[in-house]
Parts: sequence; structure tokens; C-alpha cells
Amino acid sequence: MSWLNRTPAILQPLQQTGRAHVWTDIDIEAGARWDVELRRKLSTCDIAILLVSTHFLQSDYVRNVEPPLLLERSRTSRTRLLWIVLSQSPWDKTELVDTQALSDPPLALEDMNDSEVQVALVGLRQAVEKQFADSVAP
Repeated sequence: MSWLNRTPAILQPLQQTGRAHVWTDIDIEAGARWDVELRRKLSTCDIAILLVSTHFLQSDYVRNVEPPLLLERSRTSRTRLLWIVLSQSPWDKTELVDTQALSDPPLALEDMNDSEVQVALVGLRQAVEKQFADSVAP
């Protein structure tokens, strides 16, 4: 199962209870203006999860649009930015270095065994659950 499928799957319990709606760029409909749609979703999300890999960081669009927009929103407390390293990559040369990762960044998910990956993904779900709990607390 790909990481893009695995991550929403771990968040499925939150979707089933109606506490979260998981959206990825693969949900952009055919014929839609993807840049407009992606920017709209990024500028309105409460929680953003970045799956950081070499491929992710090599994308001009990612470098110039996604993290900068989300980092700005996280600085103003409009979006909680959660990120996790999928593969060895130069994440430490990005602005992400100033934001706490979900797991130890030098240890990428692809370098973990299955049980370590499962623990990391459960940690991701728990971080999302905590964010929702904190946002509705009195």
C-alpha cells in the first residue's frame, strides 16, 4: 500500500465518526483547476500533514507553494502543520526544520520495520485526534 493510501487509512476512524475529513490532491476532480483547488484547500485546512520525501522536496510546486503557505498559516495558528519523513531527504535544509516533526526526522519511515511504522502512523492519528480535542476544549 502506498504512503498516500496508508495515511488516510490510519485516519479512517476519525472520518467514520465525522470528526475529520481527509483530503488529498488525488481528490481533485478531472477538469478542475488543480492549482486553484489545492491553494483553496491549503488555505482553509485546520490540520495539514506533509509526507516528506526526496520526491516531495524536489517538486518546484512544493518548494514554492505548499510548505510556505502552510508554515505561514501555522505561524498564525490557523493550521496545525504535522510532518513526517518518508525517505531520506534534505528536510533539514528547509523551513520545516523549525517545526517539530511527528517522529525523529533522521529515521525515515522507509527505514523502519513494520511495527515501527505502525507506531509512527498511530502517533500521527493520535496527534490529529489531540488537535481536534484541543480545538473543542473549553
